[in-house]
Amino acid sequence: MGNSHHTKPSSSREGNHNNSSNRTVTASSNTNNDNNNVPPTQHQQDPIPASSEPQTNDTSHQETSESNVEQSHTSTPLSCNNFDAPQLLGESSILIGDEGNSIAQQIRANLPLEQKLHNKWTMLYSNTKNGTSIATFAEIVMYHGPMLIFIKDMADNVFGAFSSVSLEKKPSFYGNSNCFLFKVETEENSEENNNSGKKSVKIFPASGRNDNYVYFNYGNKYNPYNGLAFGGRMGCFSLCIEEDWRFGKTCGDLITYSFSPQLSSDSEFEINSIECWIFPLSESVQIDLRYRAKAKQSKQALGEGNAAEIFILKQAGIMSSDNDHIRETAYQKDTSSNSNNNNGDN
Repeated sequence: MGNSHHTKPSSSREGNHNNSSNRTVTASSNTNNDNNNVPPTQHQQDPIPASSEPQTNDTSHQETSESNVEQSHTSTPLSCNNFDAPQLLGESSILIGDEGNSIAQQIRANLPLEQKLHNKWTMLYSNTKNGTSIATFAEIVMYHGPMLIFIKDMADNVFGAFSSVSLEKKPSFYGNSNCFLFKVETEENSEENNNSGKKSVKIFPASGRNDNYVYFNYGNKYNPYNGLAFGGRMGCFSLCIEEDWRFGKTCGDLITYSFSPQLSSDSEFEINSIECWIFPLSESVQIDLRYRAKAKQSKQALGEGNAAEIFILKQAGIMSSDNDHIRETAYQKDTSSNSNNNNGDN
């Protein structure tokens, strides 16, 4: 793909190793001196394992008001002990067993308040289930509200991103400062840590230094880039998945996400699994989905259409999941009524 080449930073791997080793701190620690080079914002913080906050018997911490909970997200990640692991609705090839639940629990503790309060995640897309196609991914995933993207590469590295906005096909970056990147690491045994082999999630929040949070586009050679990307800039993203949906790239030390390292062991990686998880749909998202499903239905014969279109009709509640028959809805009645009125006018 001629327009998807990225410049690989010559020293990113060495620099990232040094940075990450100096920035693993407890939730009660002050930010280190590396922050002196970054303008202070409420989203700048060291990457911290959500599970590493010291335990306390102070019950007042558990009685934190909702406003204080939201403030905690923007400064220091909450302990994952404040929230159970979410119920995972879908058969994942990444979030498996107790280890997968621990990963999901740590990520949940770092989500914005609205998503944090949801205790169910639904797997909307998986390449093992839905196929390796960016077009299919787009048909299934777009306009479904905030989402989590999980990637597992052929070297068994697990990493991804949280998008706080619906995925849309655009030729430019979009999103907001609630987006973040994450990386799953294996804790090493030490005198202070007897959790050798335990999975720890490092969160890399928005730095506030630019707004290049999310990018998604495909199918046009004149696009500045074809694929799904997070952070960085055109040609050198913090994380990107190529249009072929089989390979990706990652660059470290870019300014969009604080202290974001190279997320995979290599700057270029081959994808083993990619999954998209969503939260219960808000009313506005449901309305938007229903509107788009109606538009698709208007050009489809009842009960017909390709798999992606049928999936969207089901998600919007217009098509039954049990027998693929179109339900009698107020929309259909309104459509029939409008059609009769138009015929009467003629």
